[in-house]
Amino acid sequence: AHGAMSENFDGMAEAGVMLIAALRKQLMLKAMAFKEGGWKPPQPGSMVAGATIGLVGFGRIGRGVARRLGGWDAKIIAYDPHVAKDEADQLGVELVSLNELLEQSDVVVVMVPLTDETRNMIDASAMARMKNGAQIASIGRGGCVDEAALLDALNDGRLSGAALDVWQAEPPPVDHPLRNHPKVIATGHVIGHSGE
Repeated sequence: AHGAMSENFDGMAEAGVMLIAALRKQLMLKAMAFKEGGWKPPQPGSMVAGATIGLVGFGRIGRGVARRLGGWDAKIIAYDPHVAKDEADQLGVELVSLNELLEQSDVVVVMVPLTDETRNMIDASAMARMKNGAQIASIGRGGCVDEAALLDALNDGRLSGAALDVWQAEPPPVDHPLRNHPKVIATGHVIGHSGE
């Protein structure tokens, strides 16, 4: 995904980094434990430093995420068949196949447009390739991540968290099971918006 103007793609890149950190740090579980009267949740979360971050899509938003994560001591890999290796190399990002990205990443950030090629590209078989306990953020277009498969992967513990800003149906139904899921940061296609 590219975004039409700098406030859009820069805002989305900022949001992407924010969600990566929030997922790694288990922000949702920590906030929920506190709201429910507790103090410390059972899972403390993990560092971004030392993690492998996989960017599915390496347009202006993906490159902005990579630039912003540059000092975080994370390994950044990307899948984008439309990007040349030297473009990624300039940002210290390794281009890999989608399967390699899924297998290696601690957080997968999906930032691609919705096309015949990308529809449900992150489906049950893709999620089965991901590391146990990995996390996913979908901030490109709804329909690229199979929501039913994501729900299953979160419920059975294979994935430890997700951030969804885009949905297969927008807006999703009020009773959509991912809307209020304890492991999901859910927003309504606004995560990168700001007053600017």
